[in-house]
Amino acid sequence: MTTDTAACAYLAETAKAYAEYEAEITRATAGAGARWHEKLGAAARRLEQATNGGTTMTAPTTRTLAATAACATLIAASVACAAIPASASAQAPRCRTGQVAVTLEHPVRQGGNQGWTIGLQDKGNAACTVHGYPRLGLEGRHGQRLRSTTQDGPTYFHGDPGPSSVLLQPGGFAVAWLAYGTVSGPGNVRAHSLTVRTEGAASHKTDVLASRSVTITRGMLDVTAWAPRGKG
Repeated sequence: MTTDTAACAYLAETAKAYAEYEAEITRATAGAGARWHEKLGAAARRLEQATNGGTTMTAPTTRTLAATAACATLIAASVACAAIPASASAQAPRCRTGQVAVTLEHPVRQGGNQGWTIGLQDKGNAACTVHGYPRLGLEGRHGQRLRSTTQDGPTYFHGDPGPSSVLLQPGGFAVAWLAYGTVSGPGNVRAHSLTVRTEGAASHKTDVLASRSVTITRGMLDVTAWAPRGKG
């Protein structure tokens, strides 16, 4: 057997072992990684015997070495993937409109500022994630969009926990903290509703700010990042 033939046999066996490994990963079998290492070790020993253990072997060709190196790169990547627990790579999808409900809770007022806690509840049957900051807007009494500016970060009442992914189990909550000025002046906006959406949501979720329109200084809104309920 020539070195090229041995290398081809090795590559074929490695490809077969990799296909079997990939199928086992798909089935999330607990022992898939160990079985892959056994197959890889056996294939590697055969390659070593083919290239170093016989007196009739020819020197490895450039093509053989290149193919072996490419295969080794593939193997290293596969082994690295095998080391990642299935739970770490299986992330819940983003929360979508229709799966979550938005509420405004715990109003607080001080020094010409109004604050609210924005609650986001997973109303579906599966977990989902929210990331970063709420996207906000203002609407008038008849649903017309109003001019507004949103500043991500700390508010008058709360510090900013910083952007992160928050996992919501069915029935679970994420919260963010909203604040705005209520001092009268030029450029103020009279708003009836606040629109809230998460990154990736198909459309806005709307919650009434008050039983009547409220004044928001220059239409400026401050909001923190989403956080698990109980943090902050």
